Amino acid sequence: MTRLPTPERSVRGVDGPEYPLNPICAAPGCLQPSADPHHLWRRTELGGPYWWVQVTPGSSVGNLVGLCGDHHHAITVNANWITFDQNIFFWESLFSTGVPLSWQPPTRLIDVLQEPLADPESNGQAALEANTCPTCLRPLPHARSEHEGKRLRRTWSITVPSDEREQGADMLDTLLEEGRREMARAGLPYGDEDAAKYFVLSTMLGLFVTHAEEVLSDA
Repeated sequence: MTRLPTPERSVRGVDGPEYPLNPICAAPGCLQPSADPHHLWRRTELGGPYWWVQVTPGSSVGNLVGLCGDHHHAITVNANWITFDQNIFFWESLFSTGVPLSWQPPTRLIDVLQEPLADPESNGQAALEANTCPTCLRPLPHARSEHEGKRLRRTWSITVPSDEREQGADMLDTLLEEGRREMARAGLPYGDEDAAKYFVLSTMLGLFVTHAEEVLSDA
């Protein structure tokens, strides 16, 4: 279950209009397209898919933000989370705290209701000329040069089988947990939090590669 942006459980959904989401992922430093709309306060918490929430009496703030698939998955598994303080949303992790989202949802419902309609042709032309997003004014993704280095990644995903015969995610979780316990017994303790899975998996794979000939000779 994804973490809530605030510890208070008094936040409630507010009826209001939809607003344009950011076309580029709001995770700091990410330039990937925002493929997934993310509810900051989850629908089960509010009792519905609200676009707006009331955090304190008389206030309103947008409840949706666009994320790329990788960062949306990171939020879903609590490898990262988003917090809210003084009308600003922050990107959090075990390794960094308090980095503002590169695109912030609107913080006043009345501003969206009173916002004049923009000329879509002029906005589109400006974006093409400046190669920037007309909504958040961030650079749009560009074709990668063959000489350009790879972008640093914070998440890694793998497709697993999920059917009546096999639940791949459950099997990998079980293997990782068993591997963590074996390494702990051997004097290599790792915690059971999500962030430790990387260290457990990389150690297990490193041990296999180092001793592959020995391991496979007994297969």
